[in-house]
Amino acid sequence: MQYMEFLKQVVEEGDSGICFLEPQGRVLYWNPAAERITGWKAGDVAGKLILSVYTPESRVEEHENFQRLAAGGDVSFRFERDILKPDGQIVSVEVYISKVFKEKTLIGYWSTFRDVSWARRQRQLEALYQNLIENSDDTIYHLDAQGRFTYLNPLSEDLTGYKPEELIGKHFASVLTPASREIAKANFAKGMAGELPRIRYELELLRKDGSTKIIELSTSTWYEGGRPIGRQGVVRDITQRKALERQAAELANLKESLTQMLVHDLKNPAVALGGYLELLAGQQGHDENTTKWLNGMQSSLFFLNEIIANILDVSRLEGGHVPLSWEHWRIADVVGEVLKDTTLMARAKDLRVQFIPLDSETVVHGDRQMVRRILINLVSNAVKFSLSGKDIFLSTDVVEKDEYLRGPAVKVSVSDQGYGISPENQLRIFDKFYSTAPSRGGIGLGLAFCKLAVEAHGGKITVESETDKGSTFTVFLPAGSPEMVGRTSPLSSEKIVS
Repeated sequence: MQYMEFLKQVVEEGDSGICFLEPQGRVLYWNPAAERITGWKAGDVAGKLILSVYTPESRVEEHENFQRLAAGGDVSFRFERDILKPDGQIVSVEVYISKVFKEKTLIGYWSTFRDVSWARRQRQLEALYQNLIENSDDTIYHLDAQGRFTYLNPLSEDLTGYKPEELIGKHFASVLTPASREIAKANFAKGMAGELPRIRYELELLRKDGSTKIIELSTSTWYEGGRPIGRQGVVRDITQRKALERQAAELANLKESLTQMLVHDLKNPAVALGGYLELLAGQQGHDENTTKWLNGMQSSLFFLNEIIANILDVSRLEGGHVPLSWEHWRIADVVGEVLKDTTLMARAKDLRVQFIPLDSETVVHGDRQMVRRILINLVSNAVKFSLSGKDIFLSTDVVEKDEYLRGPAVKVSVSDQGYGISPENQLRIFDKFYSTAPSRGGIGLGLAFCKLAVEAHGGKITVESETDKGSTFTVFLPAGSPEMVGRTSPLSSEKIVS
């Protein structure tokens, strides 16, 4: 009697779900643990087929099992199924089933089951990770505490020339060139000492055939119980990338040299031409047409000099070789210089450039000469694309907090009443060597220079335009402090000018 009470307690209070099924698979008994695991109450499943609590996929598998049992066959006594809980969640269970006979007649089945959802998820994750590692495009490895290979994925053979099993148990230094061995050993020792838990660096790999490759190694320390027990990492072949980087550097140097040669060869005749024009302009007795022609030539020479400067500066800005001279200065002062420099150019086309300042004390923080050249390019561009007799407007404003600059900004706009720019051309207007109308002069570098120079200040440049109605180019630059103009900043060594 005590033994029966013990069995009843095990069944009623145990952690495993237990049920008894009729030969047809209907539920006759459903213990409390079965309720906790599946979410189904005993009263809900009593008299129903056990199939009713399974997911559709598991229902098909279980139906096949009962068909085999009904035919006198047998089934695997332990298997996994998915149960669909009343709330829609799915729980994976490991099922154990056994036949129950009475006087050699099958009267039903005892079935026990336990929740293995967590174990199944772990197996699925392990399978996923294993698949990712085995099929990765990079070499993945693991080292023990002594630096010996304990695992290498299949792709390691492509990189090293060794089959993974040839390297298991060998020290990682065996596949590195002498110079790289010392670097890798030092980093390994630091990693195992907790100084470099994660590091990425480059090494030279020594392949089985004696050839070498440049590799990028990303490695980290493997811990167990808070104690470092090895290192693991990912290795990527960057030999081709390094070759391309060297080639790109060589091409960049060649481009810089050719650009400087071109600018030098263009500057010499431009300087000579400027001298001759200055001599001619200084002579007395010019009639109206001669004066007009001289002004036109001086304007064209100014424009030519800007093109020459743009060629050099676009190249340098793209390479990040133009250090900015950060100063605080009044935008009105620089605009005045721009108006003076572009007077002849505008006068040659019977144009007027009008300045509309918001505040003559507005201060910019940036490279004064570079911003001056940005505005000269924008005004020159407006002159080229404006109709005679029209006005060009240059205005300034202050933005308290510009989202792009993440702070106060000075907004400078140059507007014309010219031909305008089509929407498709606006998408490419700042591209290098792209010109909307080559016949009007220019080689498509002016706006490219403006964009690069503005971005070097951390600012932005925009364009708004409508065909046959004109265009407005707007530059946003970091705002400066009025109190900084005329005296040295106490916080930096930058040059302050008034």
